[in-house]
Amino acid sequence: MSWKKFFGKAIRNKLLADYYHDRDESKHKRYHGEYLKYLEPFVSHYERTQQESMHQVGSNSSNELGSMRVLHASTYESAPVDVYVNQKPVVRNLPYSGITEYFFLPTGEYQMEIFPAGRQDEAILSQSVTIRSRRAYTLNTADAESDLGVELLSYEDDLRKVPRRSKVRFIHVSPDMSRVDITVKGGNALFLDVDFSDARFITLNPGIYTWEIRSAGGKQAEFTIPNITLKSGKDYTIFALGRVSETPALQVIMVEDTLEYDR
Repeated sequence: MSWKKFFGKAIRNKLLADYYHDRDESKHKRYHGEYLKYLEPFVSHYERTQQESMHQVGSNSSNELGSMRVLHASTYESAPVDVYVNQKPVVRNLPYSGITEYFFLPTGEYQMEIFPAGRQDEAILSQSVTIRSRRAYTLNTADAESDLGVELLSYEDDLRKVPRRSKVRFIHVSPDMSRVDITVKGGNALFLDVDFSDARFITLNPGIYTWEIRSAGGKQAEFTIPNITLKSGKDYTIFALGRVSETPALQVIMVEDTLEYDR
């Protein structure tokens, strides 16, 4: 079987696994298992093909794979969305505040399109993105500065582990939350003057923390993030999204940054 057929089967099962993620646990697990089953031979066959091509035409590592995941954080378009890459669906019915797992793509330029779930008549946004070899990216739908606009924010993810420490990134994607400071409750400041679309990293000792979000320079907590559990050698991203004064309300989500198939 060629890498293209393995790739097609992997994508099909990934879409089904995502669809059943919050609907049917048994089906989610079954399709997710099928996705992983086809993912590894796809990568193996694809890379072997590229290595053979390198010997024949002197190609280079630009033919390797990169990966991406997508977070739906736009409050203007907070209904579920479908994500298309080069006019092909890769994620369907992604809810507001939902984030996909990483999926792999060959290195290159791609046209990302976001549509209201189940429709393809008019894109909410269409934007070009670049996937580089052996790099991971988080793409966020977010509110643009223009009224009722949506943009795609791209972040390159640093997935290198820090032994015996936890690496945490904070990303500010709340459109009406001003610049903020992030502090440990009763402790030190972690990040200062974080603006919309900013991403900040820090390494901490493993443990359980309570963070506070404060207006930049302020002393009072505007929002509290309890029970942040950090494990040794793990990477995490914490997103602040939603609106302070309107709906959808301000919320925080935390995800572990990890690839299921790490080359």
